[in-house]
Amino acid sequence: MRNQVLLILLVGVCSLSGACGSSGGGMAPSADGVNLSATPHNRAEALAQLDALPAPPGVDKEVFAEIKTAMREILETADPSRFASIAPIGAINRIEDLTTGIDDSGAKGIQWNYKNAGDYDMNRQVNINDLTRIGVHFHKNTSSPDWKTAAQFADGDGNGEVNLGDIVPIGVNFLHTVAAYRVEGADATAGPFTLIGQVPYSAGTPLLAGIRMYHHLPAVQYPVYRVVPIDDSGNQGEPSSPSIEFLISEKTRIVGGPGGPTFLSHVGNNLKLMLPAGEPTPIAPGDVVVGAERGGYLLRVLDVQRTGDQLDIAGEPGILADVFLQGGLADMLDDLSQVPPAVYTLDLSGQVLHSEKSLTATITAGSMAFLPQADVAVNYNQYGGVTYLRGLALGGPLDLDMTVELFADNWSGDFPLTPDDVPFFEHKMTGFTFDFTAYQNDVPVTMALQYDVYVGIRGTGALDGTYVARIVSTYDNVKMGGIYNSGGIQDFNEYTPSHGAPGEPAISTTGGDFSFTAYVRPEIHTRLYGNPVPGNTEDLALTLAPQFTLTGTRTTTPEAGYDYVLEGSMDTSYVLALHHIGLESEQTKSFVGLRDTVVSGFIPDIPPPP
Repeated sequence: MRNQVLLILLVGVCSLSGACGSSGGGMAPSADGVNLSATPHNRAEALAQLDALPAPPGVDKEVFAEIKTAMREILETADPSRFASIAPIGAINRIEDLTTGIDDSGAKGIQWNYKNAGDYDMNRQVNINDLTRIGVHFHKNTSSPDWKTAAQFADGDGNGEVNLGDIVPIGVNFLHTVAAYRVEGADATAGPFTLIGQVPYSAGTPLLAGIRMYHHLPAVQYPVYRVVPIDDSGNQGEPSSPSIEFLISEKTRIVGGPGGPTFLSHVGNNLKLMLPAGEPTPIAPGDVVVGAERGGYLLRVLDVQRTGDQLDIAGEPGILADVFLQGGLADMLDDLSQVPPAVYTLDLSGQVLHSEKSLTATITAGSMAFLPQADVAVNYNQYGGVTYLRGLALGGPLDLDMTVELFADNWSGDFPLTPDDVPFFEHKMTGFTFDFTAYQNDVPVTMALQYDVYVGIRGTGALDGTYVARIVSTYDNVKMGGIYNSGGIQDFNEYTPSHGAPGEPAISTTGGDFSFTAYVRPEIHTRLYGNPVPGNTEDLALTLAPQFTLTGTRTTTPEAGYDYVLEGSMDTSYVLALHHIGLESEQTKSFVGLRDTVVSGFIPDIPPPP
């Protein structure tokens, strides 16, 4: 089976053929009245369709006439039985990419890609109209700009050029038709197989370079599955190869495997490996090297130098889709992202948020407890690249108990003054990282969960004196982040807040109006292979910012003092970095939490001591 190029969903093949779901080529009747969409029942009808087929726009008529002449020779000598519609048969039509999968809703199942040799317009039937694709791409080869995105799919004989030889698959498979797929399960690859469902061709999802089929797994699952194409009459074609979990690239080279190279060092994009004595060099430019050491690495090999049995490899960051051509990574990533199942408690007491320029802010007492978890899943398809990616922060409760003291000596204005001053008002308390490794088809997949916790303060107004406020809050049922699928990005920003009874703020001041916000911001970064280099692989950064806001307004009626409002909220944001072929982008979303009033009231001025 030829290696296929990973492509992201951009345009459906329906737009190429104009006829997804029809039995013919989707073309209007020709000028002489021949129906080019009808299935021919004999040689004469097939030849009439061939004669009526017009040259595609922009294609030289003499060239297309040459293509039609070659097809005529095949039809005129074909066995009469060839003019009957049947399901695809033969090894060339065997589906070999039946793998695990995840659909747009996140449900797990199995996926495969439509295969019908000679059906270049992918309209479910091999017929006369498939010559059009040959004409459009005639004499294009692997160096053509649109080879990977279009032309190669008219290269039916796989020789790297679209030419007259690609007419042969049309003749050999003429009128092979796919109406649906039988989905069958068994306890062993040898069978026997039991019918568990049927997926119509029309249920496929068009990709730029193929059509993805999908079936949800039944409640009672089998160890092995296969799919069998059927035609309009229910006749069965070539059964697929037994299902596998993942389709792995042939260019994948695993460090640390039996009899293979062992790890010496990893610096940047350079690797040093050691081979068993006298073994030939198993790695070449163009390969992808993957290993679990030092947080994991996944590199596209650019250069290999050998000295004795030592290999010096120079590379560039790779992506998961370089290794996993097809399959759904869900359970394994969940196992990694939800470890360890421990509640972390951070002591916030004594944290100085700011101390200079006549303004001091301190957390005099407090703590934060949280259970860091993430829900991560990704689906790859060899014709569609990443078709599904889920990254959510989960869990709860997240408990915050914080008392902040703010002292000002005739301060007036904003704090911080400018974005450049943020480091003076924000403090990174701690950072800790967990690296986990799981193996899929002997390929190590490492995930780094990095937690950084920041505390900070911001505000504005005329402050002169001391302000002390406390908030007690719990945020439960947290689900925030994003899901990418064929419909784009779906946002999640869900949590259930509850606030304690902290009492009224303590204020001793002669200043003016003021407001300030103190916050704790835990950031959770999920990186596959632990490398933050842009373009390395999918990156998910989730930020939760539980905080309280104390707003005061000076008044003199009916007496001098402050009207105040103490509110609690949680702002959230996420960065979903997608670094796979066709979608080099970064999705960034921020959400401002609703302010819940915890307590409000009036505090009279405290007369200064005599």
